[in-house]
Amino acid sequence: IRADWIDYAAAGVSDPEQMTETALSVLSLVGMDRDVIDFGLACPPPNGDSTFGRQGLEARARVRERVMGNDLSTFVELFDVGAYNSRLSVAQNLIFGTPRREDFGLANLARNPEVLALLREEKLLDDLYATGAKVAGLMLELFADVAPDSELFDQFSFIRAVDLPEFRKMLARVAKGKLASMREDDKGRLLDLTFRLVNSQHRLGVIDDPMQRRIVAARARFQRHYQGREDVIEFFDPQRLSPAHSIEDNLLFGRVALEHAGARSHIAALVRDTAIEMGMEARLVRLGLAYEVGNSGTRLSYSQRQRLVIARALIKNPDILVFNEPTSGLDPASEARIVKAVLGWAGRRSVIWSLGRADLARGFDRVLVFENARLVEDGRFDELERAGNALSRALA
Repeated sequence: IRADWIDYAAAGVSDPEQMTETALSVLSLVGMDRDVIDFGLACPPPNGDSTFGRQGLEARARVRERVMGNDLSTFVELFDVGAYNSRLSVAQNLIFGTPRREDFGLANLARNPEVLALLREEKLLDDLYATGAKVAGLMLELFADVAPDSELFDQFSFIRAVDLPEFRKMLARVAKGKLASMREDDKGRLLDLTFRLVNSQHRLGVIDDPMQRRIVAARARFQRHYQGREDVIEFFDPQRLSPAHSIEDNLLFGRVALEHAGARSHIAALVRDTAIEMGMEARLVRLGLAYEVGNSGTRLSYSQRQRLVIARALIKNPDILVFNEPTSGLDPASEARIVKAVLGWAGRRSVIWSLGRADLARGFDRVLVFENARLVEDGRFDELERAGNALSRALA
């Protein structure tokens, strides 16, 4: 089962390295070369590759320069260890890294004794509880008249409909000044509401500038306390690439403003182009070829699956290729490019292609036109076009 089952001779190559080069050539032929680089960017940085690590940090610095120089701050908010990031939640701003233990995960942070002790020492804990109470009050006010089964709860509410009565009781105790005497579990629920707030997304106005500065100060103390404890948290470090995040996230070192149309694709292109300029393309391509696409390609788009199937057919180097509308999921320009590229690659091979658009038949030596499952025309494209029959009607 562990044998090498690849038929290199059938593909016209002699070893795995040549097979990789052939794979890249056919992927480029069907317009997937950029996709492969994107797959590589979606992978974590390779371990033990100091050259790649150096290139990555240089690329990160260049991405930062371009974001700042081209005023792309509306599209992306870069990480700054000494500043609050409005596109991260309160909990993420506090941790400012990747939790390595379950009890430091964002779902458990509000009940973590060590975190609570640190926030208490910073004289921040009670204010975060109070902020959670404000959020709960806003939710109770906004959703007081909303039907319990409404989709609005899933889309916008921090609190489930079934939990509203319990939070109403909690707020009554807070209003009477009994926050300190509340059960720790109830206070944890209020803190959890605060921890989930994302300023750029929720815009509730409860995490103001002074509170942000206090959270950043608590972050600094948190990092001092757990410095070197990567078994607890791997902090965002501007001087190293993190294996816990994708290469793209490492190079960007920030968060994209998803509420802006086109921001994601624009920033992704900026990161990709910068990585290529820094000489990372060859390594990214190799990583991209090993990218896990899921069962039956479930992690690929429909267009990518179609183009990959065509590339798979080409790499087998067959004498006869038969395609049944394999480009139906592509835009017209991409479809025309791929048909032309495959015909150019085929040379003297035979290509039989069932086309969804009549104009794509222009590059073939012989055209057969069917109507209602019957052959009605047969000949060269230019001849049939001049004849003014079925093909010309389809082109009209």
